[in-house]
Amino acid sequence: MPAPAFGEAVGQPLVLVVDDDADLCANLRDLLREHGYRVCLAHDARSAVEHLHSILELKVILLDMKLPDGEGAEVSREVQQFP
Repeated sequence: MPAPAFGEAVGQPLVLVVDDDADLCANLRDLLREHGYRVCLAHDARSAVEHLHSILELKVILLDMKLPDGEGAEVSREVQQFP
């Protein structure tokens, strides 16, 4: 599937992938982009929470529950605070 044009891409869902495994994140990013999704990556809980607070249009979060600097549960609690 070809990548969407810029105008089309802006309207695509935004996915946040949170995992400390950089190779897994890169593979998921590539796979999701092939299917037209926009993707943000975070490799630790702190970065994930920063993304949550700065990017209000997130539609999906793929979250590793065992992160090196804090449990994924911390990120999950932050997600639940958003409407």
